[in-house]
Amino acid sequence: APDSEPDSFFRSPSAEDAVHFSLACAAPPVTCELPFAGNMNKVHPEQDSVVISVQPADAPDSEPDPEPPQLVIEETPLVSTICGIVCGPCTFINSWFTVSEGEKKIVLNTGHIVGEATEPGCNFFNCCFREIRSVSTKLMSMELTKSKLVDSTGNPILVSAILVYRVTEPLKALLQVVDMDNTLRTQALAILRQVVSKFPYVSDNGTPCLTHDTATVNQQLRASLQATSKAMGVTISSFCLNELSFSEEVAANMLQRQSAEALLSARAFITQGVASLTTMALQELEKRNIRLRPHQRTQLAGNLLALLSGVEKD
Repeated sequence: APDSEPDSFFRSPSAEDAVHFSLACAAPPVTCELPFAGNMNKVHPEQDSVVISVQPADAPDSEPDPEPPQLVIEETPLVSTICGIVCGPCTFINSWFTVSEGEKKIVLNTGHIVGEATEPGCNFFNCCFREIRSVSTKLMSMELTKSKLVDSTGNPILVSAILVYRVTEPLKALLQVVDMDNTLRTQALAILRQVVSKFPYVSDNGTPCLTHDTATVNQQLRASLQATSKAMGVTISSFCLNELSFSEEVAANMLQRQSAEALLSARAFITQGVASLTTMALQELEKRNIRLRPHQRTQLAGNLLALLSGVEKD
């Protein structure tokens, strides 16, 4: 190029040139730093360059920032406010309940266990959809009236018993059994029937019987009932026989039998005593050097037996 026109061919690019170049290439927004040319005005004397950012014409505008969510507070209807003021204190007061000494309660809400009140005093659970079930943990007794049972020998007898128990697991007693008292009574009658059928009413050979071995019978009654009532949360303190007698249809015959057995026992006892006295009498005669012939000993023994037993001799 001629030396006379250096600025027309070799000049620094201006800001207008950068804009035209960016628009021609249809490029994304461009940011560039250009040095000042001779015909550009400087804002600051010490400024040597300018930064230019160019965005194509067809580039979509950037989306505006979303507005932050706003909290809208609506006014509470007057009816709701009045209901809250009226029902709130009532709900709070009705949510309190008391537990007495020797009592336990469980709290259900819509069929689910939400709490258990075991300590005496005031307790608080929301009364909405609430159900409270209580059970006494005090010592209780139950009388089983006379029932006609059969002993081990097949004799019908009348037996009554007294049961003493206590609830130790309220959850089982309230939720795992329907009508605990009736269920316990039914089980006690079944156990009483089973145990009584293992023992005779009376025994002559020294085996355990109902009339003389009541401690053994009661212990077996309690152990058997405790095993079956464990699922109900009940602890058996005692299970004892109360009344024991023969049934009406065999009472007269059994009384005659008992009278005959008593008479035979008395006769046997008297015979043993008379024989012992006769033997002692003969031994005393021999000690005193009184010798008797055999027929005299027999006659003396017969006279003593007749005399002592109260039987007249023909």
